[in-house]
Amino acid sequence: MRDVIKPQNIMNLIIEIHNVIPDTKERINRSTDLNKIKSFKRVLFIDLLEKTIAHYSVGEDKLIVTDSLLQAISAFEDGYDYETGSDYEFALWMISLGVLCDIALEDYKRVTTILKRENLNDALFSLIIRNKQPDWVESTKAPLWGKPYGLLVNIQSISELKTYLDKHWYQENKDSYWYDLHKNHNGKNYFGYWSWEAAAFAKIKGIDDSSIQFQKYYPYDAAHW
Repeated sequence: MRDVIKPQNIMNLIIEIHNVIPDTKERINRSTDLNKIKSFKRVLFIDLLEKTIAHYSVGEDKLIVTDSLLQAISAFEDGYDYETGSDYEFALWMISLGVLCDIALEDYKRVTTILKRENLNDALFSLIIRNKQPDWVESTKAPLWGKPYGLLVNIQSISELKTYLDKHWYQENKDSYWYDLHKNHNGKNYFGYWSWEAAAFAKIKGIDDSSIQFQKYYPYDAAHW
């Protein structure tokens, strides 16, 4: 068990999402309303992404997390469009998890193809993506969702990464939909708090992260799969 805040809630969430997925897919297939279809596809993607993160939170291994991520990628292709800060984070989680899970390049490009379609690229996305996909057109544009992610692209040392995690990552995400989720509705929809981009950054840069192994938002195991 990697999450110690609401582990039982996360296990329950995995079961709940697993059970609701067939119904969501049926709604997609049955509906004739294009707006509803779009909404259902978005719900399916978010559910599968949160389920992927939840699998990591309860201590599952790389194989299970990766399999769940690949399911999320399929839903991402059909159910993603970039509109808000949450959409930025969803895409950032996807590209970071893809690096951490070492997914095949062909699967990674399924994600980046959608990002190209949405014109979603900045310095942080480029830093992460070009590690797996060197032909990605590099951008020097400041992170489109500045706090806290704007800090990450300039980090040079483990001490700076620790400061990012300890003092900025959670605190400056207070406008995110998942902020304080463990407190809302008794944590019913809580899936875990993890800075996937920090772990991907450390892996890409070859930073010795042993000193932050137990930092509560740092997915250390995923950085070392």
